[in-house]
Amino acid sequence: MGRKKKEFPPSKEVNFHFRMTKELYEVLQAEATSADMTLSDYVRKLLTSRKPIIKKRIEIVFNDPEILQIFRNLGACGNNLNQIAAYLNDRGTMTNQMWKDIKECISELYEMRDTLKEMVGEYHGCN
Repeated sequence: MGRKKKEFPPSKEVNFHFRMTKELYEVLQAEATSADMTLSDYVRKLLTSRKPIIKKRIEIVFNDPEILQIFRNLGACGNNLNQIAAYLNDRGTMTNQMWKDIKECISELYEMRDTLKEMVGEYHGCN
């Protein structure tokens, strides 16, 4: 009965080169030496023994008409503030009415923010 043929690992046919700092190279070299491995074997072991962390992009879509209305109102307030800013940048004159409008927009923004926090808190299970 003949002896079993020796199994060889697959040959390494692909070269992969990348640049790194001297400090990183020294760290890898020291870790490979302490693991009693060649640098190439050590890097291969690092690559094959760890699973990559894949970040999944989760998109939360709210179909709640109240939340959509709040977003529309936020857009309207932003539009009003942009018009006021453009007016001030062109002419530079602040009137009492404009100041009242700005205060009103800011208070509406705070109110919408608080309402939105309450509503979204319900979706996340916290208040």
